[in-house]
Amino acid sequence: MMHSRTRGLAVVAALLMGGAREAHANDRGGICADAAERGQELRNAHKLVEARPQFVICAQRECPSVIRESCTEWLAELDRRAPSVVADVKDDEGHDIAGVTVSLDGAPLHDGITSSAVAVNPGGHIMRYAAPGYEPVEEPVVLREGEPLRTLKATLRRSGSPVAKPAKAAAAELPPRPFPIMPVVLGGASLIALSLFAYSGLTGMADYRRLEEDCGPRCSTRQIDGIRSTFLVADVALVVGIVTGGAAVGFWLFDRPASAKTSALQR
Repeated sequence: MMHSRTRGLAVVAALLMGGAREAHANDRGGICADAAERGQELRNAHKLVEARPQFVICAQRECPSVIRESCTEWLAELDRRAPSVVADVKDDEGHDIAGVTVSLDGAPLHDGITSSAVAVNPGGHIMRYAAPGYEPVEEPVVLREGEPLRTLKATLRRSGSPVAKPAKAAAAELPPRPFPIMPVVLGGASLIALSLFAYSGLTGMADYRRLEEDCGPRCSTRQIDGIRSTFLVADVALVVGIVTGGAAVGFWLFDRPASAKTSALQR
């Protein structure tokens, strides 16, 4: 009688243990299935970084084979699709900076981002680079699927250092140039002299033709000397016009205010 009761208890215990194992297997299968479904949803939403841990869960040995094989394949595909980045941050003299922190869309990336690559989601992002003693920098970036080991370069400027101004802005800060008196005076004198040259030359030519018609080769010395004087005036006016014109141009180009020269040397 006692022996029969002991055998019955052993059977009940075996049934209970088998049921527990089956319940545990069912629970594990549900976890694997949920992870596979969640991973696919995240992958389809292009959240590749968030999808990876889900596929890692359902690719475990404890998961049903059909789920495990699919998740293993999806995990390999995900690793091929996810872009990865590494940051190259330097100061304005081209030196590496220690203690750099890099954030993507406000979320900090791990501290080794300047030496090892990090997987990120594809799409448009805002990268922020910061380091103690330097002004932070934010830059937009577009990361594409299947783009591995992209180097993101940034240059940080020390806090409080002057900002280099563009050439146009620097030129705009030059003091106003005073009224160019000498170039204007010399230019006016050149214009008058050249006008006199033109008038005297035309007058001399007209007088010369008139004498040829009136007296031919028998013109008097007085008449010839008058024409010579007119041509001499034209020649002198031409020389004066050229010299004063060149001087006007020289003053205009080289007679800059001293303050403008000093500020140009300082830059």
